[in-house]
Amino acid sequence: MKKNKAIRWTVTILIILVLFGSLAFLAVKLLQNKQQDTPTVKEPPSYTLDGFAMDTTISQILYGDADGKLDQAKKIANENMQLLQELENKLSMYVSGSEISQINDKAGLTEVKRVNLSDDTYALLSKAKEYGKQTKGLFDVTIGPLTSLWNITGDNPRVPSQEEIDTAKSYVDYRQISLDDKAKAARLQKPYMKLDLGGIAKGYACDRLKAKLQADGVDSALISLGGNVLAWGKKPGGEDFSIGLRNPFSKNADDLVGKLTAPNKILATTGAYERSFEQDGKTYHHVLDPRTGYPCETDLASVTVVSEDGTLADMLSTTFYIAGKKTALEHLNSHPEFALILVDNQKNVYLSDSLKNSFTLTEGLGFKLAEGN
Repeated sequence: MKKNKAIRWTVTILIILVLFGSLAFLAVKLLQNKQQDTPTVKEPPSYTLDGFAMDTTISQILYGDADGKLDQAKKIANENMQLLQELENKLSMYVSGSEISQINDKAGLTEVKRVNLSDDTYALLSKAKEYGKQTKGLFDVTIGPLTSLWNITGDNPRVPSQEEIDTAKSYVDYRQISLDDKAKAARLQKPYMKLDLGGIAKGYACDRLKAKLQADGVDSALISLGGNVLAWGKKPGGEDFSIGLRNPFSKNADDLVGKLTAPNKILATTGAYERSFEQDGKTYHHVLDPRTGYPCETDLASVTVVSEDGTLADMLSTTFYIAGKKTALEHLNSHPEFALILVDNQKNVYLSDSLKNSFTLTEGLGFKLAEGN
């Protein structure tokens, strides 16, 4: 009797195990079928184009269409490079025959009429003069005589004499830019003056690229012009572009202070690490202070400005870098048009409130978010 009972229990357990096994197998098959029925969303391939324009390295990432074709992305990327070359040929003081060079060549010549300008050059020069007024000359695009004298971005940079600096500095005055709105023409009123739009030209180029991408119907693109970055839209899968902010204390461009997401924004960064030379054991960087005629002395290692306006961002990154930490901190949350990331010489990082949820600090390099951030 006991033996028969034991046999019945054994049979019952076996039946239960078989039933559970069958149900588990059926569940797995149903899940597999469901996964097979669900279409896989495949991100279109990306197209990368690197080049050189406006005295800096250009890097572009655009994406193919829904069918995975890259023809349109390639076409737009090449058109973008062409646009940058065209802007350089208009705006650069180093390109012979550019509109800016023509103005410089005729500086102070009273018998010469103003130089007629393209829409790009006139719009940017008008903004530049206004920025000079707003910053009380701290940002001054007539800094060209000092730029040429130091030649920091050239092949033979040198430390000029004090007399040379004082002479060049006397030619720096944005108020001597004469503009004719009706004719879209300009001239420099004093001899030996010289325009240098290097402090805002790449920011303006980002604005032009952004308008072009929008007109071309592009939804996703990441374009870098040296210290200026345009993040247009999101990646096709919906993920934000992650933009690395370079460590200003390192010569390795891959070392980062942190990473930022900023859809449809333009970033402009200024720091002494970008271009410099050494003479007699001292390093001289390329950001010149129009007040002294020398590379600026600042307690900031880098300034990054985030804005929808690339020209504004470019100007402000230079201006705040020259002005220093106290002035920059006063504007940390002062205006909805821009946000700031400041790195001081002690590796403290200051963020505008609007960036706190989109910035990730790199650990292990000694950087720390400043108090209140």
